[in-house]
Amino acid sequence: MVEIYDGKDMTDRQLLQAVALDRAVYPQNYWLDNETVLGYLHACPEVYTYAADGNELIAYLNMSCIVNCSRRDYRKRHMVLLCERQLFGN
Repeated sequence: MVEIYDGKDMTDRQLLQAVALDRAVYPQNYWLDNETVLGYLHACPEVYTYAADGNELIAYLNMSCIVNCSRRDYRKRHMVLLCERQLFGN
């Protein structure tokens, strides 16, 4: 049965399934390595919503910032602006 979940419930395995989906759909210049996306999930899971049938991810939504400055910080493995308020209370 398909259910909808918040990112805080997403497992590393499910996120890696999302990475595989992205790699099947998007050009390579949009791909991120597994370490980066897992770090992002652990730092700010609230940006994800996903659908799963048991342990199998069937769809996901990532609502992360994509402005140049936050993407640059994200790629450097720093906290993105979206997460700073929650993590640091700013």
